[in-house]
Amino acid sequence: MFLRFASILLIIVPLASARVITWTAHSEISQTAADEEAIAGVARQISAQVNASTTVSRSELEIGEKTTTSKSIQVNNSIRSDIFLKGVRLQKLPKSGKNFGATASLDLDELTSSYRFNLETLQREVSDIETRAQKAIDARLYAQANKLLDEVPPRTTKYQATLNEMSVYVPLDNSLRLKTNSATIREALVSEMRGLKIQVVDESLFTIKVTKGEYAVANFPLFAEHSGKPVANAVTDSNGTANFNIPLKDLQKQPHELTIIPELPLDLRKAAGIQVAKLHYLINSPECKVNTACNFAPTVCSAIQDKVSDAFGQVIHSPQVPLTTMQIQSKPTRTLKNLTSYSVSLTLEHGNKSCQWTGSGTGRTEEEAAAAAIKKMDMGDCLRTLGLCQ
Repeated sequence: MFLRFASILLIIVPLASARVITWTAHSEISQTAADEEAIAGVARQISAQVNASTTVSRSELEIGEKTTTSKSIQVNNSIRSDIFLKGVRLQKLPKSGKNFGATASLDLDELTSSYRFNLETLQREVSDIETRAQKAIDARLYAQANKLLDEVPPRTTKYQATLNEMSVYVPLDNSLRLKTNSATIREALVSEMRGLKIQVVDESLFTIKVTKGEYAVANFPLFAEHSGKPVANAVTDSNGTANFNIPLKDLQKQPHELTIIPELPLDLRKAAGIQVAKLHYLINSPECKVNTACNFAPTVCSAIQDKVSDAFGQVIHSPQVPLTTMQIQSKPTRTLKNLTSYSVSLTLEHGNKSCQWTGSGTGRTEEEAAAAAIKKMDMGDCLRTLGLCQ
């Protein structure tokens, strides 16, 4: 006969302000089964989900006039709680006949102490960040203040996750709520940045000045865009000025205008009413007169012209200069779905000199792949050896 006791004793004992949950269980199956049932009994008291099932199967075997009956018993305890029950203590009880016994106990105060420590640590971190953010605002270090405030939400999420775990074991109250002033500090940041101005001081040197009223704003990050593409970054010095170092190739293309933008989130810039600055510049771009007969696809011809322009400046086609001939050879190497990789060779001949480059490119068509390969070729030194633009 199979006998199983699952809920013999439930005791919640206060021990000098400690809260201890105890559960004793017995099982004829094994000591492990008794241990598991005792733990399950504790888990049930803290909103655990426990599935316990017992399956009994019988079989009969008839041999002549004798019938043999066999019985097998399977007990399945599946213990799952929202959190692993750390700190459960098991006490093995003396075996009584066929019965194995065990008592499981869990000190809730001990279990939740680590959660309380984590909550207190997160609260201190948030308070420290907010204090430093407010000091940064007072010092007109607006970008630094914004960066600090961006550190708060991840900790708030972590705080809430820890609270959710802790709520499995104990009821929560207002004393455990996270205290944060981030929203108020961010409003103060927006208010302090209103009236901030970005001014062009020297167009020829790409010099910018950032001010708030009569004060210069130091350590303020900016970036410059040309036709929507970021081309350089700079940070203001103690005088609120910054100089951009921009590659010549990014300045040669039209329009000759840069947009100077604060390196801050767009919503923050809009809330503070910060306007971008436009910097117009002049550039004496050298001219390169070439006479080429480019009979390839427009994308390929354009890629070659851009490479010549990067090396010499503005390219102008002129029939008065010696002819430069071009040859392109391409060979497919691999196809993946609708894209094919090509090995590409480009040869330019000018007078009695020639240059050759090889590379690889990928595209939906052979022309697209060839243009991609040409854009990656390093042509500068050989183009000068070729004698173009002289």
